Amino acid sequence: MDENKEKLSGSSPDAEDIKDEMEELAKVFKEELDKAKKEAENQTVDFENLQVEGYNPQTVSLGKKSTPVPEKELCEYCGERARGTEKNPDSPYCSECEETLEKYPYDYRGIIAVIAVVCITVAAVFCFAINVPTFAAMKQGDKAADDGKLYTAINKYNSAYEYASNISTEKNCYNLHAKIASVCFDMVNMNSALTEIGDYIPDSVLKLLTFKEMNEILEASERMQATAMVAQQYIGQYADVTEETYDKIIADLDALSGKTIYIKGTEYHDETEEDYVPDGTETKVIADEGWLCMYKYAAAQQMDKDPEIIVGYLQDVADSSDYMRTLVGSLLASTYAGMMDEYDKAQELADYLKEVNYESPEWCMVEAVIYRHRDNDYDKALKICDEGLKMLEALPNGDQYVMQYGYMLQLQQSLNYIMQDKYEEAYEAVTAAYDNLSMTGGLTVQVRDLYAMLALETNDNETFEAVELEIDSYGDDSIAFTSDVTDYQSGKLTLKEIAESGRYDLI
Repeated sequence: MDENKEKLSGSSPDAEDIKDEMEELAKVFKEELDKAKKEAENQTVDFENLQVEGYNPQTVSLGKKSTPVPEKELCEYCGERARGTEKNPDSPYCSECEETLEKYPYDYRGIIAVIAVVCITVAAVFCFAINVPTFAAMKQGDKAADDGKLYTAINKYNSAYEYASNISTEKNCYNLHAKIASVCFDMVNMNSALTEIGDYIPDSVLKLLTFKEMNEILEASERMQATAMVAQQYIGQYADVTEETYDKIIADLDALSGKTIYIKGTEYHDETEEDYVPDGTETKVIADEGWLCMYKYAAAQQMDKDPEIIVGYLQDVADSSDYMRTLVGSLLASTYAGMMDEYDKAQELADYLKEVNYESPEWCMVEAVIYRHRDNDYDKALKICDEGLKMLEALPNGDQYVMQYGYMLQLQQSLNYIMQDKYEEAYEAVTAAYDNLSMTGGLTVQVRDLYAMLALETNDNETFEAVELEIDSYGDDSIAFTSDVTDYQSGKLTLKEIAESGRYDLI
């Protein structure tokens, strides 16, 4: 009992020794601690770059395990701290970012983005407002072209180009010029199509796949021109088409069929030329069958061959390509209706021409010919001619279209009035056709002769004599009055017989 008290009181000799040692250790520890504090105050430690083996201060926090936070667990906003809060462990944000977002819910980066979008939108609207007339006119042209209204399409495309030019003289508008060229080609206006391509679309642009049609137009033009040049070289060997030379001309043209033509600068050679050896620098094309048949038709027409032969060559022309079919469609249809009584073939061609260009007067003319020859329905023929002329007049610059194309309908009006014994009305209609063609420089023999005969029929001898004097001033027998005029003067033919002949439908 006394021994235990002694241990508890700590008064034993052993306890006293332990106490002394503990006090000595405390004294030493205090001295070392003071020394460390003084050293810490005298130097700076770069904790960010502090390297301790197995320890990265940038990836862990004090008191936590030294493990990097996976990227998918980082805060979506700051991307530095671990996501999740005490309130919401599944939160995509860390505690600090979530508190910030609760106070300021609008991200400054989002605000800047909204402002940028608004600015871009305003600029886009401004640019669109400037270009909208160009765009609108071009789309109207596209719709007109799709609907087969080619005159309207050309007008709209030209308006679009004017709008674009007013905005900037530097606008290239390659696509717009390509559209114009395409419509001109469909209207068999090759020269205008080539002008649009050659003057406004550079070779570098023509290489693009989207301009494939332009290259096809250029190739077709080159092929037709080369064929015409070579054919004329052969035909030029003969002074004229006669019974003796006719067969030779046809044989020469037949020999060119399917043959290669070599183009070297301004020279044209074909593979049938024995003395020409190509050197590989030439451009090569295959002779265009349509143009060869066109020359055969012209030769047969000049020799007044049987209608079957003439129309056969003309049908071959139409069958060679869509371009050539449009080119000779009205002539072929009028031949079928006016001279061959092939009304179904004529109507088929009229429908084709109507589909290609509803605004063209050619299909109206063909239908007028059909009504007159097949049905003897002169009123219906006159009505379709009147509708066709009004259609032309209603177009922008309609007076120009009437001047250029109205003559074919005015001539049909005159022929139908003749069949109704209305010679004053017939004379008035053909006078309009004569005046229009005189202004455009394209006066045809048929219009001139019918004009002269109706002047005699209506006792306008002064006009007839004026036409005679004009013909005499040319001094060229090839443009003299045809036998129809002299036969009418002598009483061999009546105006009705002349109108029924079909010769005045072939224009």
